[in-house]
Amino acid sequence: MLIDKHFPTVIGTFDCPIDTSGLVSYIERNYKDGGFIHLNIFKEGYMPELTRWISRSVNEFAQAHNHKHYYKCTDSWINDYRLNGFQPYHSHQGSVFSLALFLEGSENSEPLIFKSPNAIDMKNPMNVVHGQTPNYNEYNIPRVYYKALKGKMYVFRSYVEHAVDLKKSADKRIVLSANFDF
Repeated sequence: MLIDKHFPTVIGTFDCPIDTSGLVSYIERNYKDGGFIHLNIFKEGYMPELTRWISRSVNEFAQAHNHKHYYKCTDSWINDYRLNGFQPYHSHQGSVFSLALFLEGSENSEPLIFKSPNAIDMKNPMNVVHGQTPNYNEYNIPRVYYKALKGKMYVFRSYVEHAVDLKKSADKRIVLSANFDF
């Protein structure tokens, strides 16, 4: 049997080589309440080495898609998740690529969840029964979970819905997010 894969949902994973502890200290000093922080480090010139690396990484990801444009950051922000913080499913319409870079995170931190853009199959061909774990594979998995590990960056198409479950761990979870367009 030959199986063609024509409509994959691609998520790029990068390991950040830049020390981001200065940015974390700045956030903790100036934004003590946490939550959503509108801080466009690309426009404000903060940490130029980091912003150059992020831009190169996003454009490397774009080239893997055979895109011909050079992508620039249109907006960036920080989410400093505190206990009981969460993010419902959402997407970033109006951009081509989005990213999440974990400035702080751990094995115990709530993961970044990506939802398949494929329509839900209402016919239940896998005979999924309530309370049982379905035997999903790469062709039919409805969502994937990425660990919120410090230094990991995930790049994805902006139309892909993503979320964060209710934060129950005491571990720090600080994320730099950004949108890119041409």
